[in-house]
Amino acid sequence: MAKEITYRENLIILNSPDDVQAFVLNEDGEIEDNTFDSLEEAKKWIDNNKRQDG
Repeated sequence: MAKEITYRENLIILNSPDDVQAFVLNEDGEIEDNTFDSLEEAKKWIDNNKRQDG
């Protein structure tokens, strides 16, 4: 069963420890997603691609 995690107001889905999907709201206000081999890779991607408010 997949596990959902909220990280910095973005969604991460852990299908397994080495199958992770992340969703982020980008600067254009569009939702992007990507798949990763680890939770840490997904978090780094979110940190680099999330919308900067303010």
